[in-house]
Amino acid sequence: MLAGLIFIFIGLAIKMALVPFHGWVPDAYADAPDAISPLLASLVTKTTLYAVIRITFWVLGAGVVIDRIPLLLLLGWAGILTTLVGAFLAL
Repeated sequence: MLAGLIFIFIGLAIKMALVPFHGWVPDAYADAPDAISPLLASLVTKTTLYAVIRITFWVLGAGVVIDRIPLLLLLGWAGILTTLVGAFLAL
């Protein structure tokens, strides 16, 4: 079950554009039509975070996620790292 959750998380991390998996984002924003870019920027990457949390709580349960696996803390640190790397690359 843990291997399955890791593969699910890696697949959704690609969609969330976390740091090691963020290579598709610049091409998608540059090639997207003007009407789609705001939706792509606001919905796709954020709803995937919701999917990760919902899948993890549904599969493992709230007690396991909060007590044994600090998933929200790990996602928070991954988000901070992604923000810092993205800002550095933008400069």
